[in-house]
Amino acid sequence: MGVLKRIYWLKYAGKTRKYYNAKKYDKALICAEKALEFAEEAYNPEHLNVNRALFNLVIVHRVRKEFDKALEYGKRAIEITEKNRGKDDIALIDDLKNILQVYEDMGQKDKADDISNRIEYIRKINGV
Repeated sequence: MGVLKRIYWLKYAGKTRKYYNAKKYDKALICAEKALEFAEEAYNPEHLNVNRALFNLVIVHRVRKEFDKALEYGKRAIEITEKNRGKDDIALIDDLKNILQVYEDMGQKDKADDISNRIEYIRKINGV
């Protein structure tokens, strides 16, 4: 059963990207939500593959200007990465960039600056 759920997670993650690229954001959202559901069932709610599903949800909600949902999913993605990899791991940069873009779209410069500073700190300590 777990293998089948992993296959469905991959299927819906792919469909999310397909619909997103075609600017069919309503369909992309439906697929992203299904991908998250299957990822949580196939792995566990704090697995890095759940993070990947959350990443897609942030992007879709951001383009739909549903900033509160984008931030909710983005913060959860960051928490998962921090738990699995540490608070200063280079893998956080993509998740942080997602949140940064949401704050910029919302016009929240102070929060965007905080995230930008954190990204630069992570880059610096990781030699990037």
